Amino acid sequence: AAVDAWVAAIREEEALASGSEHSVADLDKWEAAHFREHKLHKEVDYRKRLYEDALRREFYGF
Repeated sequence: AAVDAWVAAIREEEALASGSEHSVADLDKWEAAHFREHKLHKEVDYRKRLYEDALRREFYGF
């Protein structure tokens, strides 16, 4: 689910970045989308580390 949310945020940012002319308001929306994408990317990285730690505990006992 975390990866799906991150991918959706990437696509949102991509849609805002596409186009040849941007107003200041458009740039603000693009920047806000970038911050959301970045936050969700950090969440994916965190969840991946939790998953890796769980695998280590299960298979290697540490």
